[in-house]
Amino acid sequence: MNTPSSFPEFKSIETSGTYIVKVSTPKEDKIEKHYKKNAKGFASARIYFTTGDNKTGSVYLNTEWGKSLAIFVGKFSGTFAKDPSPQMSVEQLIKYVSPAWGQRAEVELEVTPSGEYQGKPQFKYKFKKITRLDGQQSTYKSSEPSQQDSQEPSKPSAPEFDAPF
Repeated sequence: MNTPSSFPEFKSIETSGTYIVKVSTPKEDKIEKHYKKNAKGFASARIYFTTGDNKTGSVYLNTEWGKSLAIFVGKFSGTFAKDPSPQMSVEQLIKYVSPAWGQRAEVELEVTPSGEYQGKPQFKYKFKKITRLDGQQSTYKSSEPSQQDSQEPSKPSAPEFDAPF
């Protein structure tokens, strides 16, 4: 018997524009599906994001093109993300991307149609600009003392950067 879902229906982001998005934290049973080695042998990730009005999209990033991955993680997490090694394992990639999970930013998206899948239109997303929202606490866990513990002045959020990916 089909029962109605308690979750709202998500729809694809279909038009270019500026959105406030949140990077989705993958469910435990979906990590292996979205984080894996690609055909060329590079660790890759399908990263999903949602807007406040139930629109969703995803980007495919991998360690072959590490700079794009570093910009994405750094901009969403508010921390510097060193370019990942092309030889990074899938487990290392999961740990590398995890600081961006659950984080929100204002993004300028370029949206282009990308065919159909199972009768539904598909879209490609290109981040033109990512501006992390101020006042967020990062979910990144560091072994160093927090700024609040050390009484150091807070660091400014990451500067705006045009991200060509």
